[in-house]
Amino acid sequence: MNLKRWVAGAVSAFVLAVPAGGIASADPTISPNEAKFVHEVLTVGVTNDEADVMRLLSAGREICYFLNDGASEDQLADMIYQNSQESQGDEGINPSQSRSVVFLAHKYLCPEVKNETSIRA
Repeated sequence: MNLKRWVAGAVSAFVLAVPAGGIASADPTISPNEAKFVHEVLTVGVTNDEADVMRLLSAGREICYFLNDGASEDQLADMIYQNSQESQGDEGINPSQSRSVVFLAHKYLCPEVKNETSIRA
């Protein structure tokens, strides 16, 4: 899968509106780590529609796929930010949010993936 093409589709999962209810009624079949990922992504201001939790998780898993394939966290965060700016302008996510999304995906969805250029430090 082409990284730029994926980023173009994945960013939309990070830039949707959050309903007042948060993720309380999210699919109960998601794991505790998946729930933590979604909660923390929302906490850093990356918004997501409650009904779209599975798309957000899918995007997080795609981040893991690219980390496992050798992409750096910084590379992924930069590409997500750039695409967000191109497609959403000022309504898109900021650099800190894009870095958080990548960091949180790595932390909660694929902690076993070793990445020499982690932004965890």
